[in-house]
Amino acid sequence: MNISFPFDDFWPVAVVERAPKEWPRGPSIHQMILTRSGMIFHNTPDKGEHLTTLDDALAGLPGKRFDIKPEYQEAAYIRLIESIKNPQAYDAILNNCQHTVNRILTGVAESPTLKIVGIITVTVGVTVLISGMNRRG
Repeated sequence: MNISFPFDDFWPVAVVERAPKEWPRGPSIHQMILTRSGMIFHNTPDKGEHLTTLDDALAGLPGKRFDIKPEYQEAAYIRLIESIKNPQAYDAILNNCQHTVNRILTGVAESPTLKIVGIITVTVGVTVLISGMNRRG
């Protein structure tokens, strides 16, 4: 991908969130990074990490904007440029839209939704196991 200089157009200014395009498409909202130029960097199952327009990313659905605090923008900018240069493929478990946004914002790729799903799964599993043991005993 050829990206023209200066990269200032790619300065990250906000996180934008929207509902999934089709319900149920996923357990949570879709997250993306809004740049100063109005372009969006996000991660989708069909294209992986990529730049697109805000209209394309919102897909006709309403979105919510959460401004990135100025003191975090420079570090996020450096990580965003690296991500634009070396985009990663989408993976629902290892690299979804939340992983991408959190990696750019904090340097740590994580998905809070997957953490919650994991905790619920473990809790339900332990409950079922204990319930089964109580019935036998």
